[in-house]
Amino acid sequence: KPHNRISLANAIHSIGEKPRVISGTETFDGEKEIKIYDMKSLACYMHTIRLKTAPVFLDTRSFWNPDFPSGDPSEGTGLIRAFMEWRTKSKEKQRTPDYYDQIPTGARFKKEYFMPFKWPKHEESDAVRVAALQGIGLITDYQNEGVMKMLLHTAVHDPGFVVRAEALDQIKEMAREIRKEGFFKRLGDPDRWYEEKQEPWRSKAESTSNFWKVMAHCSADPAWQVRRRAIQTVSEAASFGSVIAYRIIADRAQDAIEIVRRTAIRILQNTVFGRGAYVTERAHLINVYKADGIPAHEASVLADQEAAKTKTLDMDRAAADAMIEKTKDLNYMSRRAAYQALGEVLNGARVRGDRLSVEAMLTGMYDEVELVQHAAIDALWKSSVPGDATVTKALMETIEHHTNWQVRKAAVEAVERIAVNGDQEVVEALIAGMQDKEHAVREAAVKALEIVAAEGFETAIEAVEGKLHDEAWNVRRAAARTLTMLEPEGERQEAVTGKVFGLDDKNWYHNVQGYLMKPLFMPLR
Repeated sequence: KPHNRISLANAIHSIGEKPRVISGTETFDGEKEIKIYDMKSLACYMHTIRLKTAPVFLDTRSFWNPDFPSGDPSEGTGLIRAFMEWRTKSKEKQRTPDYYDQIPTGARFKKEYFMPFKWPKHEESDAVRVAALQGIGLITDYQNEGVMKMLLHTAVHDPGFVVRAEALDQIKEMAREIRKEGFFKRLGDPDRWYEEKQEPWRSKAESTSNFWKVMAHCSADPAWQVRRRAIQTVSEAASFGSVIAYRIIADRAQDAIEIVRRTAIRILQNTVFGRGAYVTERAHLINVYKADGIPAHEASVLADQEAAKTKTLDMDRAAADAMIEKTKDLNYMSRRAAYQALGEVLNGARVRGDRLSVEAMLTGMYDEVELVQHAAIDALWKSSVPGDATVTKALMETIEHHTNWQVRKAAVEAVERIAVNGDQEVVEALIAGMQDKEHAVREAAVKALEIVAAEGFETAIEAVEGKLHDEAWNVRRAAARTLTMLEPEGERQEAVTGKVFGLDDKNWYHNVQGYLMKPLFMPLR
């Protein structure tokens, strides 16, 4: 019975000998130690997870593996139990995966639909193979290259997605062991990194030279559990500035499954933020330079240079560069997702005004596809320095000239967030936007004036008063709300009641002044 074999696998690692260094041997830092391993226990586990040589082909269209809105259930119940629940549900829905000895011919069967795997040679139960992998992790370590080769092979070829996921979990734990310290501490600390010539995963053995190739393969696995663990493993194994690693993670930032996408973005955010010393100092210097009258775009460049001198550069530039590279993809949906991820990552990492990123987003505003333009505009307000003249100028041009009303509306909402209060050029652009033929753009422009225009600014007040008689009720509502914010306190603000309701009784305004704050007049933000 499988559960008996699982218990036996657990018992073996309990009584098996742990790795130990051969006495009398000495190695330098970063070199592999000469160790003794429990080869009998390892042989037993290796026998359990051994695969056949002939491939079988999974039709990925038949693979049913839904997303879990609450997260990865294996993190709470364990990988085996989560897999058993998945298998039960798939049988109930009659959604068992289809395997073929050869890729079928015909118009319905394209090569890209199929992924090769290898059947287990001895142990058919996925749960038992998972237990064997867990046992291997407890009686060996990252310096055993034979084990590393076996784990990489299993992560690619085992037909059970739960087994592939467990193999990646074991590789991830070994990556942590190599790195010695946690994710945040090792960033910016070169003394903790292996020299490339001493790196056991990259240079010492031919058996592990394909590590990144395997990770790239696993990051495209049909099972989201495997894809998620692949990028988590990459994040642990990557050295600072590893371009190939961040390309793999950036690809998953546009995954179809929410939990994979969120995991990739969180990893990139942590990497860009680093330990926070550089990012925090940079943000402080930008504010100092702006207070001295230096333009925002110049302040960000100066802050980059000065923060790098005074603080350790723990912001990994390679992560941002990998996402910028994705914005040049030939597929427009990939470009759109790349801009969305770039804005979210920089915003989460509290990095504003990164010039290469801002330039990429400004380029995206002129993309041939309007969906990409919209995504680039949204990314701009999330990652630009408030008051950046180059950004606000581009947004104002979009408000005035773009043919798509949704893009114009996005530009209005973006300029509202990054323009400084009282910027007369922006106010004039918003007043022009209030004459847009689409009521949604007019409403957005009226709302933006509440934030951008200074209190008592006559030109803005007159323009908003004109919108009290707009044909669209949502524009009239926004105008009433904005007018109460722009009119200075006193009799002029009390007069808003008459303008809105046609009433001149000032006492009436005092009695119902809270009415203007109710949902009818609140902005839809």
